[in-house]
Amino acid sequence: MTDPRQLVVLCMMLETRQRMLDAVKDLRRRLGEERKRAEHARMVRIRHYVTTSCLPAPRLAPWMHIWWFGSDKNFITITSVTGLHRIVTLSLFRDGYIGHSPG
Repeated sequence: MTDPRQLVVLCMMLETRQRMLDAVKDLRRRLGEERKRAEHARMVRIRHYVTTSCLPAPRLAPWMHIWWFGSDKNFITITSVTGLHRIVTLSLFRDGYIGHSPG
């Protein structure tokens, strides 16, 4: 293995191998980015994100009128929410629907 030609060939093979490894690494990175982009596009198509700015003020929501002034039968008919569901929902969202202050 003292022949300089063999060393040149080995050096060229090493450089080629390194270029190929770099190309595979770059390809994997690009495929990962493409997968993320495709998944994001899919999520946007199948989900409708609702932000708080899209929602009306709770006291102005139509079902709140039924909550305060209608009967339980009206409320269940309109919202399909039973008394237990109302209690659970109210406990989850009481800060938005009742003037509740923490502490």
